[in-house]
Order: sequence, then C-alpha cells, then structure tokens
Amino acid sequence: MYRPMASSRRIAGTVATVLLTCTVAVGCSELDKGIDCVQTADSLAVSVAKLEKALSSTEKGDHARAQQAMDDIDAELTELRDDTEDSELDEAVGELTVTLHPVREAVTKGDSSPNLRPATEAATEVVKVCTP
Repeated sequence: MYRPMASSRRIAGTVATVLLTCTVAVGCSELDKGIDCVQTADSLAVSVAKLEKALSSTEKGDHARAQQAMDDIDAELTELRDDTEDSELDEAVGELTVTLHPVREAVTKGDSSPNLRPATEAATEVVKVCTP
C-alpha cells in the first residue's frame, strides 16, 4: 500500500543525510554547489509533502493548495535546472517534470487522489543526484 507521507519522510531523511555527507566529503566549491543542490532538493521534498497534504484535503473541494504546491514544485525544478550544468541532474529533473504532468492534469480535473508514486520516486532520484 502506498503511503505518501512515509515517502516524504524518506525524501527528507535522504536530504539530511546528503547534507551531512556533503559537508564531510567534498571541497569548498563542490560543497557550495552540493549544498545549493541539496537545499533546493530539500525545498522540493517539502513541496511534494505539501502537495500530498493538499491532495488529502481536496475532498472538501480545496484544490487551490494543491495547485500552489504544484506551482512551488515547478519553481524549484526551474531553479535546479537553471543552476546546474550536470547532465545527470538535468535528466532527473526532466523525469520529475514528466511525472508531474499527469498529477497536475488530474488535480485540474478535480481528482483528489492522483497517483503520486512516480513523482515521489523521481523526487528521491533528484535528491540522490544532488549527492556529491
């Protein structure tokens, strides 16, 4: 059974681990780049959690929060895409973007329970790629 909040906690835990590893394992310039990537990936994980929470409350007809969470995710993906020259990260961000299209479409149509598993898995991959 898919548990959306558990995946958010897993993403957040991965982000924290990456940040700690990053500070110990790399030099200053790579550290700065890695921290920027990890911070953005952390923001992304928070936005995915907000999306999950908003979707769980959309049964009451409140799709505005879900739309806002989707907009936040789009902004964070744009930031990641613009701030990197890493092809692996570009690929992971692209995959996450693709997995979010059906979610946005479902939310727009009023679906309160779209399948978020592909998006949360893709978000986890973005966090992994941000590991220096």
